[in-house]
Amino acid sequence: MSYFQLVRSRQIPLRAYNIFVATRFTSTSTAVANFATGEQCYSQAKEYILRHDKALEMKEKANQDQQYNNSKSGLQVVKRIVKQSRKERKESMKVQIDFTKGNANGDGAASSSPNDPDAAAAAANSTNDIANGKGNDLEKARDFMQLAAFVHGYNNAIVSLANNALSTSNFDAKKEYKYVISTAEPLIVDMDEIYECGQQSGAHVAMKLYKLAGERGSKEGWFNLGHLLWNGHDLGNEQSIEPDQSLAIECFEQAVVLGDDDARYFLAVCYLAQEGEDDESESVRSNGFKLVQDAADNGHIGALYYLALLYRNGDVGLEIEPSLDSFSEYLDEAADDGHDEALFLRAHCLFHGEDGHEVNMRRALEDFLAAGEAGNSDGLVSAGALYHRGGYDIKKDQRKAFELYQQAGEMGNLEGWRNVVACYALGEGVPQCEKTASYIQKTILDKK
Repeated sequence: MSYFQLVRSRQIPLRAYNIFVATRFTSTSTAVANFATGEQCYSQAKEYILRHDKALEMKEKANQDQQYNNSKSGLQVVKRIVKQSRKERKESMKVQIDFTKGNANGDGAASSSPNDPDAAAAAANSTNDIANGKGNDLEKARDFMQLAAFVHGYNNAIVSLANNALSTSNFDAKKEYKYVISTAEPLIVDMDEIYECGQQSGAHVAMKLYKLAGERGSKEGWFNLGHLLWNGHDLGNEQSIEPDQSLAIECFEQAVVLGDDDARYFLAVCYLAQEGEDDESESVRSNGFKLVQDAADNGHIGALYYLALLYRNGDVGLEIEPSLDSFSEYLDEAADDGHDEALFLRAHCLFHGEDGHEVNMRRALEDFLAAGEAGNSDGLVSAGALYHRGGYDIKKDQRKAFELYQQAGEMGNLEGWRNVVACYALGEGVPQCEKTASYIQKTILDKK
């Protein structure tokens, strides 16, 4: 059994951005005062969502504890066995906020002025009606979010409602937006158009709302619309949204104009993946290189890591010679900013003494652990391997190694589970138990 395996490839990825919506809290040049009423409604919605999600997490945790107590088969038993054999780890609780994936301050223009006493009074009456209502926290959050979006034109709220529509099965626009129907305030959108989109699917409503937010100056709106169009949305019927990468690129370009570095990085990787030796292809790739440089200059960690790989391998078409100095510089910036693959790669270089790095096991261990903290399960396996072996100024700690292997396994890393099995079989870090080793092998590894 090998306790150290390099799993990650150092090839430049063809796709740069693989999550649908990012939570990006950045400032905007527009005065926050212009969004006072919309921002207040949006903030109130977030408070209700946090309360709802906190209660839901506590309920789910209680259910999981019950499952661990009652379960007699499958993965739950494996996790219970493993959990009983280690000290309890402290894990941070991350609250998922379905409605709040956007910029904190909102971008675009508000539909009413905080200096308008009639508008302010109407807003106060509306918010009081919601707060004093009988609905649960999630219903109140939805009402506040609709008020911020459709009455005040607060772009974060518009994008958040789009996110919700996209992720909701059997989305019913008329039922979902029933609060807006009952308001007396003028709306910024023709709800009949929204309802018409809703007859197709929630994804079509999302497209409409993303575009609305984008046209009102939201880079989040353009970015999310671009991502939806790039991937499409398969509903399994004629209402599915087919991928339209040409239109998606237009949306990303609009986001870039508004200063979105995720869109800038996405386009850069797409352009740099262009094949061909003709003048047009070279021009597209040169534009991509400029975009990734701009994103890196703005501190985008994905772009920094991309440039590290680019300078490590070189690029004949771009006339970039391999440069270990530039590779190390960009890799350090990306790793120091918490990019999990950059941390893993730097640790790998320090472990092997490669690519301009001298062997330094202590620093390699620190980077492997940091990569694991950032979500890289391979980093946990590699850190476990260093503890398992010991030496090189690292104190041998097979118990710690077992815990790291187990944590990696619970993140879906098969090498982590293989090492957990080996630890049980050999009695390294945990009491020897062939039965447990065999059970985990059959339940998890043999099914893969």
